[in-house]
Amino acid sequence: MQDSVGDPSEYQCFEELAQAEGLAVASRLDIEPRRMHDPMASPDFTAARLPAILARLIERTERGEVDWEAAAPPDSFAVTIGEVRFRIRSFDGDVAPPYVLEFLGQGPAPAPALMTGVDLGENLDSLLTRLYLVARESVIGSIPDPFVSVERALGLESPANEN
Repeated sequence: MQDSVGDPSEYQCFEELAQAEGLAVASRLDIEPRRMHDPMASPDFTAARLPAILARLIERTERGEVDWEAAAPPDSFAVTIGEVRFRIRSFDGDVAPPYVLEFLGQGPAPAPALMTGVDLGENLDSLLTRLYLVARESVIGSIPDPFVSVERALGLESPANEN
């Protein structure tokens, strides 16, 4: 019984024939399926690439260039950039931290989900928190400061009213 790869001598014969005809032949390694998300899920992605991606996503969201939408579960917001769908949400669905960033797409997740407060480091925690806040604000509008009404009622100058 022959395995699914075929007899190596047949492959070598095919390779020689193709080369004689001037055709390029892929090596067995080139034929192997590649998982497009392998490099993304590496430690390099989280440490080096993700902060730059999140910072740019925050910046473009603040400028109104990214259209986030409400997603499921409640208190989740999602956007598709390129081939990856980003979903950020409050873990308990209550607007409060911890926040979870998930990477969704066709097939397996391109990278594992990340959650604030779980060994991400201060920079990534800060970026995830900021991303959640700007995504939420872009979907539901600005979040009112409840103390503005208190300051107004007490006749105090509110920093929010100084503009």
